[in-house]
This record gives sequence, C-alpha cells and structure tokens, in this order.
Amino acid sequence: MRCSSDSSSRHSFGLSNEGGGTLQGTIAASKKWIKVSQKGIDPSRHRQVVDVVLDTRGLPEGYRDSGWIDISSNGGHARIRV
Repeated sequence: MRCSSDSSSRHSFGLSNEGGGTLQGTIAASKKWIKVSQKGIDPSRHRQVVDVVLDTRGLPEGYRDSGWIDISSNGGHARIRV
C-alpha cells in the first residue's frame, strides 16, 4: 500500500474462516497513520472486509516510513506490510 505525503488513501483486505469453529482474534496497526476499521475479528461472520486508511496528512514532506497490520487469531498469525 502506498500513499503520498499530506493525503489519505483507502484500501481494504478480506478475512475468511475456511475451517470449522469460530475465528477470534485482533487486528492492529503498527503506526498512527495506518487506521483500520476494526480492532477485532467478528466471530459471527465467516467472511469480512477490513477497511484501511493511510492518513499521511500532517507528516513532513518527503517523510518515508513503513509499517504493518498484524492479524492474530486462534487460526494463526498474518502480517501485512504497509
């Protein structure tokens, strides 16, 4: 995911529970400028879309950074590099 300085851009990713049982867990961003639409996995839904906003407004011109979104669940762990 990329975003130029002093702007914001919207992205999304999907989560799905392919196995049996209930999927539970957390979703966390490593930086303040990475904003996720939910902090946890909704255990009542087998498929869900998580919206992400990269909000670089207020960061200095030419600022370079990277971060990640961590998904930790009873079904495993994933990290999305931003």
